[in-house]
Formats: sequence, C-alpha cells, structure tokens
Amino acid sequence: MAKKGAIFISYVLQPLVIPTLIVLFVATKASYWLKLPVYDFNQMILAVAATTFVIPLLILLAMRWSKLIPSFQLPEKEDRFFPFVSVSVLYMMATYFFHLKLQAAPPLVFLLSIITIALVLLTTITYFWKISAHMVAISGLMGVIAAFAMKAPQLGLVYYLIGAIILNGLVATSRLYLNAHTPAQIMAGFALGFVINFFPLYYLI
Repeated sequence: MAKKGAIFISYVLQPLVIPTLIVLFVATKASYWLKLPVYDFNQMILAVAATTFVIPLLILLAMRWSKLIPSFQLPEKEDRFFPFVSVSVLYMMATYFFHLKLQAAPPLVFLLSIITIALVLLTTITYFWKISAHMVAISGLMGVIAAFAMKAPQLGLVYYLIGAIILNGLVATSRLYLNAHTPAQIMAGFALGFVINFFPLYYLI
C-alpha cells in the first residue's frame, strides 16, 4: 500500500506538471506582479501547459514507444540524459516562443526563464550524477511561493508555503521509499530547485 502511495505521488507531482502549477500560482495569487490582462488568463495557462507539459510528455511517450528509453522511471542516469536534453530544448523554445512570438509580459518570460535555467542545470548535473528531478521541480514551486510570501506578506501566503513544504516532504519521502535516489541526491535536487527559483524572484519582486 505504501509503495502504491509513493508511486502515485511520484506520478501526480512529476516534474513536467510543476511549471504549469508555478505559473498558475503566480497568476492567481500574485497577479499584480505578472501584469497579465484578465482576458488573457485562460489562454496563457493553456499555452504554458501545452508547451511545458503536453508537448514534452508526448515526446517522452514517443521515446518510450520507440524504445529510446527503457521506462518512464528512467532508473539510471544514462537513461535520463537524452530525455532531459530534449525537454530542456523544448523549454528553451517555449521561452523564446512566449518572449518573441507571443510578446508575453516580461515577468512571465522571466518566470519561464528561471524554470528553464533550473532544468538546464539539472540536465548538466545528470550527465555526471543522478540528481532528483522531482525535487528540483517541487522545491522550485516552494521557492516561488516562499519568495512571494516573504516579499509580499500582504498576500497571505503562509498556508500555501506550509502546503509546499508538506508536498516537498511527501515527494522526498516517496522517492526515497522507491529507492529512486539517495538522500544526497534528494537534498541536492531540493537545493538546486529552491535556490534557482527563490533568489532571482526575491530580488526582482
């Protein structure tokens, strides 16, 4: 039962989902900073979800179908590098698309940029060491929430921050329980995701 719960958490909070959650959080709880017209909200969320979740997921499905990757769990670091490079390129293209083609608001482009930077660093490290992608992603969400909670206390984000901390704990515990990573790989993933997302936002907000 515990194993099924760990697998469920790993799938529901998989890394590709988190960028959409980050943008959705900022768009709903810190819309003053995003400077997004109300009528653009649905289109923006759909565009972010399509470019950072749906398309990368379809690419990974194609890789699995063509046996370029052994499984979606990607148990070995050698299995992870090519998919991570592919998703990194897709995220760079998505950021370019939002910036130059859609002429999105600069704060949104900045948000997508730091997410992409975290992914590129994750990919680079993965070439040498199997760092936790799940923790990079979920701690990135926590970093974004923490930055706004500290710089804009009037938004009342304490409970969101507590929720993010709990989610980080659940993901870390799940990955350890499944023997997907060592404690060091979990901590490194947490540190990378949090630092890259928290500090740039904290100083820009």
